[in-house]
Amino acid sequence: MKYPVKKATHAVTAILLGMAANVQASDNNLTSASPQKMASFENVSQKLPTRYIVKYRNNDNSFQSSALAASNIDQKTRQLGGKISQRFNNINVITAELDSKAVASLRADANVEYVEVDQPRRLMAETVPYGISLVQADQVDDSVAAASAGGKKVCVIDSGLEMPHEDMGSQGGSINGSNDSGTGNWYDHGGPHGTHVAGTIGALSNGIGVRGVIGSNVGFHIVKVFNDDGWGYSSSLASAVNTCVNNGADVINMSLG
Repeated sequence: MKYPVKKATHAVTAILLGMAANVQASDNNLTSASPQKMASFENVSQKLPTRYIVKYRNNDNSFQSSALAASNIDQKTRQLGGKISQRFNNINVITAELDSKAVASLRADANVEYVEVDQPRRLMAETVPYGISLVQADQVDDSVAAASAGGKKVCVIDSGLEMPHEDMGSQGGSINGSNDSGTGNWYDHGGPHGTHVAGTIGALSNGIGVRGVIGSNVGFHIVKVFNDDGWGYSSSLASAVNTCVNNGADVINMSLG
């Protein structure tokens, strides 16, 4: 349920969104990384030497046989002009920089199970939690909800928000907060729950991590009421509501019990 907070007498939200943070890696919930980041990765990967994974055979799996097989593949790889990068003797694998002739020779060797390219990998693109489509948040333009566009301010009463954070707005910019007695700085989370909740609401749509329901840099006020052990008094929560209202909150989120 959501209720706007226009006055201190208005009701407080019990839950802004009952949305799971699980991510299903499918075509429907993956968005592309920024073109700049994709281009940067492609430029770097093109300059890297081509490295291969070589899986060699060890027929009887004894320690002596394994050591001999590893020694033999090392020797042959070097004879072919290969540059060994890593050895994984427990699984009978080496990685090495090889030219095409060396690859062909190793693939033809009866003692080699396979040779394949050791592909460069990068961080996965930004993910969109399935709950966003369930609440139809993907059907509206969330740019109007940005702090810079005068969007509604969301106050999160929880365990704080870890700052700075690459997937959230800027401390002192779109995100501000208040400390409650005994809990410490609002920007040092007392456990990850508050950061998780704030991210569910407003993680940036910036090509990394996940995006929140509002991905356009929503205005936040964070009130830290839970300590490192994950609890706080009811009176502290009531006080936190007043703090939210006094700081111009339009929506208050309390994901607690």
